[in-house]
Amino acid sequence: MLKIMTYRIRTLFAHLAIAIGSTMVDVFKENKTKTDQWRMWISKNVLRSTALSYEVKGHLDADTNLIIANHQSMLDIFLLESFVGPEIRFVGRKGIMDVWPVGLVVDAVGHITIDRDDRRSGVKLLKEVHEKKGKNVVVIFPEGTRSINGEIQDFELGAKMVAEKLGLKVQPVVIKGLSSFYNEGTKFSKKGHIHIEVLPAVPLEDGWFEKSREAMIEAKKNI
Repeated sequence: MLKIMTYRIRTLFAHLAIAIGSTMVDVFKENKTKTDQWRMWISKNVLRSTALSYEVKGHLDADTNLIIANHQSMLDIFLLESFVGPEIRFVGRKGIMDVWPVGLVVDAVGHITIDRDDRRSGVKLLKEVHEKKGKNVVVIFPEGTRSINGEIQDFELGAKMVAEKLGLKVQPVVIKGLSSFYNEGTKFSKKGHIHIEVLPAVPLEDGWFEKSREAMIEAKKNI
């Protein structure tokens, strides 16, 4: 009973943090400093509400343009944003990224939404990532959806196409251990420590995309 009550309180505070923070981002959307402060406030308080902490292994290069990361839950976004900082931008599906209150943040800071039913989505993705090159670190979850069992699934080709067309510097990032403390289906969380491993930048040579997935799978085995 105590665990259920604690979980419900944590969930309430996490939802409040997202709702309040997103509203304030929208209020200050013309003020980048304030917007960035509120975004970091959201991530900090969501992680605090879910009783999760994290540590980072490896180094994200200052000139990295694109992060490819494994995807298990919405908490991946708050973990990566907390780690990378406010210059991060995410690519996500329309219908998920544009719902209230998250949509307020997406519109205010310029996260990228893709409509999979629109054949022009690839062109839109290229254009928007190109506009952010040199200014932002873009994150694409190449699995295309959240992994239910926590294992790294097959990669879709969108991230490969974007990286090669735009000549981006790519670093894989692996989020490890989250499924031990957080259940995306029930939203149940318990106190835990997450590991984020940043792998070295990947040369865009033949087979780089497949080799990146293999390296991420191997890294995920070791905590």
